[in-house]
Amino acid sequence: MPPLPATGQISLGQIQNEFGSGSSGGTRIGQYRNAYSAGGVFDLPFDTGIPTGNVPIAFSQFRGKQLNTVQVINGGGGTTVRYAIDPNAQIAVGGLRGLNSFVRSTAKNIVYVYNINIGSSQSGDRRVSALRTNTTGVWYGGNNYTLNGASITLNIVSSSIVGSGGNGGQGGTESTNGNNGANGTSALGLQVPVSAINLFGSNLIAGGGGGGGGGGSREDSSEIRRAGGGGGGGGVIGVVVFAVSDIPELGLSHATKNNTILINRYFIYFLKRPNKC
Repeated sequence: MPPLPATGQISLGQIQNEFGSGSSGGTRIGQYRNAYSAGGVFDLPFDTGIPTGNVPIAFSQFRGKQLNTVQVINGGGGTTVRYAIDPNAQIAVGGLRGLNSFVRSTAKNIVYVYNINIGSSQSGDRRVSALRTNTTGVWYGGNNYTLNGASITLNIVSSSIVGSGGNGGQGGTESTNGNNGANGTSALGLQVPVSAINLFGSNLIAGGGGGGGGGGSREDSSEIRRAGGGGGGGGVIGVVVFAVSDIPELGLSHATKNNTILINRYFIYFLKRPNKC
C-alpha cells in the first residue's frame, strides 16, 4: 500500500496496518516511539519524524509516514569478494510486521553497508561488480513497487568497495600488434532503482581500471629483428562504474568530507540487461 495519508485524520487501525500491531495486550500509540536497534549498531525511528524515547507522540505525526525495513551488512572490518545484497534479510523497523516481496514493494527499504571491505574479481567484463543490489524481481516480485511508493536507500559507512583491475594485453610479435588490455570490473552494480546512496565516515568506492595494451615489435630486415614488447600492466584502481538498469534518478550524498569517490562521466554505463553484475 502507499504511505499513510499526508492530510486528514489518521486512525490507530491505519497505523497498525502500516507498521504492525503490538502484543496480545493491545496496541498503544506510544509503542511506536520505541527506537529500533538495527544490527545492534544504528538506532532508528519507525520512520523519519516519528518521535523516539520519552518525547510526546501524536496521531498527526504519522501523516505521510511509511513502513521502514532495514538490514545491516556488518563486515567487522573484514574483507569479502563480490557481495550480493539479500532482500530477504530485511527486517521491519520495530519488528512488528513480517516481510515478503509485497511488503517490501510498499516500504522504505534501507541497507547499511558497515565497516567492510568488498572487492571484485577479474573477468574483463565491466558489468561484474564488487557489491550489487540484486534485481527488482528478488526485491519486489511482480508487485508494482512504483505505484506502491517503495524505495531503496543505500547507506555506506566506513567501508571500501573496489573493483578489480584488468589484465594487461599480450605483447606483439614481429608480425602482429600487441593486444588490448582487459576491462576492469565495477564497484557498485545497481540492478534496481535506488533513491539515494549516502556516505558516512571515511569510504572508498572505485572501479578497477583497464589493463594496459601489449607492447609491439618490428622486423627491420631478415637480419635485424626487434624483440616483442612485454604485456601491458594490469589495471589499477580507477573510476567508479555503475551497472544500472531502469534507474530514473540517482542521488549521491556526501555526508562527510572524508570520502573518496572516483567518478568519470565517460565510465558510467547504463545497461539494458546488467546480467553480469
